[in-house]
Amino acid sequence: MSAEIMLKAMSVIFKEDRYDRYNGLMEFSFEGWNGKSYRILRNEFEKGKYDRQEWINQPGIYFLFGLNKETNKDIVYVGKSDNTILSRIKNHVMTKDYWREAVTFIKTGEHPFGRDETAWLEKYFYVIAQKAGRYEVYNDKTPDTGIVNHIMEIALKEYVYNMKMILGTLNHIFFESTETVDKPIIERPIIYKNYTTEELETIVNSENLTVTYSNDKGIYRMRLIMALKKADSDGNQND
Repeated sequence: MSAEIMLKAMSVIFKEDRYDRYNGLMEFSFEGWNGKSYRILRNEFEKGKYDRQEWINQPGIYFLFGLNKETNKDIVYVGKSDNTILSRIKNHVMTKDYWREAVTFIKTGEHPFGRDETAWLEKYFYVIAQKAGRYEVYNDKTPDTGIVNHIMEIALKEYVYNMKMILGTLNHIFFESTETVDKPIIERPIIYKNYTTEELETIVNSENLTVTYSNDKGIYRMRLIMALKKADSDGNQND
């Protein structure tokens, strides 16, 4: 029996850098989803480049990524903020020297994430990161579990699925075992390389994607239409 296929439209906005086209702030969203994600480098936090931005001055969940130079293994720290993401990551700039990149997730609209929602997501990703064993998990302790009802849990599992797709696009697949036979949602970190428009279209089309790609004064906008297997109730892809 063939798997049920669903279409997802991901939008990516990024600013061109003189030396590395995709080395600055990146914004991710999906059509019809009340969430957004931002990828920022550590040195941009140190400079206070985005301190006044609305998206970083609200509650959310975030991931810090780095590399253990002794083991040559990737590092992930799973965190949440019940006040502002900015205050938490500013603290990590002062107290944690291993990370170089942060990926944040917020809820858009009138109602930001509540305490139980961020706690539920933090615990979920901490557990699956530990279980997968692909990255070293640098949390000092096991997060507490948020108390959510059935309706809230269904909504949060949609967030999990979309968060996994965005993290996979950035090649941070810490939630999958190294022994898994399933390929990532997007096989290569396509947005990390300085492809021409034609090269980019060839790559994404070979991976069941279609793309529109535009440049307006150094601001790039990419829209990916992905044909994916329908997610199960845990935010995973069906076989």
